Amino acid sequence: MLRSFPKGSAPGPTGTRASHILHAVQVLNQTSDLGMLTDFLNHLASGLLPQEVQPFLARAYLIGLSKKDGGIRPIAIGDVYRRLTGKCLSSSILSDANMYFIPSQHVCAPGGGEAVVHAWRQIMDDFQNNPDFIGLKIDFVNAFNSVARSIFLTECFEKFPQIFKWVHFCYSKHSHLFFGDFIISSQAGVQQGDPLGPFLFCLVLQVLISKLKTEVPELSLNNWYMDDGSLFGKITDVLKAWNIIKEFGPSLGLEVNLSKCELLSSSNDAQVFPDFEPEIVKITDGNMSNLGSAIGSKQH
Repeated sequence: MLRSFPKGSAPGPTGTRASHILHAVQVLNQTSDLGMLTDFLNHLASGLLPQEVQPFLARAYLIGLSKKDGGIRPIAIGDVYRRLTGKCLSSSILSDANMYFIPSQHVCAPGGGEAVVHAWRQIMDDFQNNPDFIGLKIDFVNAFNSVARSIFLTECFEKFPQIFKWVHFCYSKHSHLFFGDFIISSQAGVQQGDPLGPFLFCLVLQVLISKLKTEVPELSLNNWYMDDGSLFGKITDVLKAWNIIKEFGPSLGLEVNLSKCELLSSSNDAQVFPDFEPEIVKITDGNMSNLGSAIGSKQH
């Protein structure tokens, strides 16, 4: 995990880089005893650190990267020991996480994004020109920074107790984000620089997915890659699922971004989208893109 940091990886608020630690544990190009580092990370993962340390160990530098649509993507660069602990714990639960999330979520599986794209292509072929079936792409507003911490703390405690103490230490209290001369209190969501962040987000999303499975079991597709959701089925079923997401999602910190959601049909008839908000993009020729891949006709 120490070697998995990219070269030149940012150090975070303390100034310590992963390369500093790597050099410190090497002697004549041979890895020396990692006992002290292992003991330290195990102590962090145990959650036994004083709570007064939390706002500082869980702190991060904040930078804003431009999005293609003109928005800003906030990235938190956390302390290297926090990130190293998160990497180790992520590795330890990878197999269990795959078993828990698949087949509805593919974020932990190799080729997960490709699986979502192929599922869309297959289902669009199966229901080509069928006016009774529609698809829906879902996007949430600032999802990673808004997801409810109380929910993923509860879900982590119940489903993945082996890492709960560390997650609780990092997220049970507010921590500091440094943006230039400003200090911002991190009070909601997951930090995008946290190796465990995507996993914790998916724990919350799984609550919503499970509700959809229970209340709308007839959906032909209920597939997600983090905050990119894919639904497909009969018009009445997709509409029912959409209303559940709108009404139940905010309690999880998930609020739909209407302007970035898309309704999809290959019927060339806009009348197949009744009772959906006018702000949603509506596609009637079956041609769209998802996760950067084209879906639809060969020409598209």
